[in-house]
Amino acid sequence: MSAAQRPTTLCEAFQLSAAVDPAAVALRTADGGPTLTWVQYSDQVRAVAAGLSGLGVTRGDTVSLMMSNRVAFYPLEVGAQHVGATSFSVYNTLPAGDLAHVFGKTRSL
Repeated sequence: MSAAQRPTTLCEAFQLSAAVDPAAVALRTADGGPTLTWVQYSDQVRAVAAGLSGLGVTRGDTVSLMMSNRVAFYPLEVGAQHVGATSFSVYNTLPAGDLAHVFGKTRSL
């Protein structure tokens, strides 16, 4: 791969990885739970990005994600990145007051 072909962003790197072997497993769990192939992962990322754009999320916005660690988390995170938003995780065990503080400080959507 020449320097001109190298991805310069995480989103470009993701799309390049998805194009190399779309049928390959991209995400799996240690316990043999659900998996996603690269084509499924990429399709879900595009759907999330389109949904977020439709909701008005744009470059520079902050999107908070609160969910357990599972395969479904990653298309949400990468989809947010594809619209230029910054995503971050919050623990679903945080007390409501702590969540309010985090959401207020980050101005997350």
